[in-house]
Amino acid sequence: MKPALCLFFLLLLLAKVVAAARLDLFGDEAFYYMCSRHLDLAYADHPFMTALLVRGGVELFGASALGVRSLFLVLGALFPGLIYLLARPLVGRRDAFLSAGASLVVPATAHLGLLALPDVPQLFLAATALLLFQRALERPGLGWWFAAGLATALGLCTHYRFVLVPFAFGLFLVLFRDGRLRLKGAGPWVAFATMLPGLLPILIYNWRLDFEPFRFQGVERHAASADFEALLEHIPAQMVAATPLLYVALIAVLVLLLRRARRGDLNAAFLSTFALLHLGLFFLSSPVTDSDHASIHWPAAGYLPLLVYLPGLLRDFRARRPTRLRRFLVAATPALGALVLGLAFLELSTNVFGIQALERPFAGFREAAREAERVLDRQPELFSASRTPLLVADNYMLAGNLDLRLGDRVLLFVLDHQKNHEHGRAAQFPQWGNGEAGLRARSGENALVVVERTRTSNRRWPGWKRHVDSFFQELEPLGELSTPGGRDGRPKQFLLYLGRGIR
Repeated sequence: MKPALCLFFLLLLLAKVVAAARLDLFGDEAFYYMCSRHLDLAYADHPFMTALLVRGGVELFGASALGVRSLFLVLGALFPGLIYLLARPLVGRRDAFLSAGASLVVPATAHLGLLALPDVPQLFLAATALLLFQRALERPGLGWWFAAGLATALGLCTHYRFVLVPFAFGLFLVLFRDGRLRLKGAGPWVAFATMLPGLLPILIYNWRLDFEPFRFQGVERHAASADFEALLEHIPAQMVAATPLLYVALIAVLVLLLRRARRGDLNAAFLSTFALLHLGLFFLSSPVTDSDHASIHWPAAGYLPLLVYLPGLLRDFRARRPTRLRRFLVAATPALGALVLGLAFLELSTNVFGIQALERPFAGFREAAREAERVLDRQPELFSASRTPLLVADNYMLAGNLDLRLGDRVLLFVLDHQKNHEHGRAAQFPQWGNGEAGLRARSGENALVVVERTRTSNRRWPGWKRHVDSFFQELEPLGELSTPGGRDGRPKQFLLYLGRGIR
């Protein structure tokens, strides 16, 4: 079993590295790359940790898609080791190794590192904090409590959702007798005091912006009225995030832990509190939460403690009545996850099956950047009035990919596209001075304008085209570019213009 798991780990890591090098930046990654060029305490939708990791990877390995993702790949590769360390004192060495292996076949955790997203440090630090808090509960001394608080503080610098981690810890300490006994000592208070500085980056940043990012993340991005059908849709979505058999098995682990907690098992009480808070909260809030922006991954931290006891549950399920059906189900549960992940990563790294749905979020940006570069090389005299040529992108996803490819060769500006508002990033560009007001300040100069036509619906296109026109005395077409990867099998379309005389 160990050689097979090690081989699967190495193949998965290799596929991630190849895919990370091959694929253009996903929309969110494009924004985080731009953030990494303007290091700050926090940004429009997240604290500084993701941007810092992107910056570190680019400094080490260069401004490329692989460089952007490099440190995230490292964290993803280390993640199974954290699960092993968490599980070993609870279930023994053999099952701990299998728990680490389970993290490689649950898609919600196995994908970590492929993309430069906050989920990677968020889940990595959630597992670290979970591990250290568990040690603090069972071992004497304040060192473990301090370490748990430090990991939690760093986790709070990854994403707003990480606040559920310290909340789960506090809930356990208050609700359970063993937890309340520990509150009489100094340990939890040391952890709490160590954790608090982790809140400062997002608090300071929100104070600057009159708490607009908080309002967007907590209220504005979500549905104005409840859609209770989402409760029924949530479970199938999580079956995709974990594969159906693994999802059922993980929920069975949660039920098992709750039963043990009722019998006074300290670790079961702690781990079930953590899992139930994450899984239960996102299930109950699904009627109003933002389902348009990939909320399928939000509950992923809730699966971390369940991975610990998953191998034991599957083994007991088979041993209790070793029928053919049970043996098949126990074997198929991880095998299905491994098969799904294997095929997905094979496709992402080679495009062997030509599945456009997987390629679509990454497609076309590299070609658009090359075309923009060709225009700048072919007609440099058009932009000679500026010390550095001005490049205007009509949305943040395109802008970040152009920024990665062209870098300091151009001065990049981003228009106020509807997508910037839908993802809570519109407020960021005025702060950097490369929004629409910054573009207006370059009055009289020319600019190369790149518009992602297929990012704007046909209904909105006439109004958006007029908006782009309004920045220039004349908007002269330079050509268009079509690449595979649009919706419904259609190509993505990019339009290039010479904007003469910024108004």
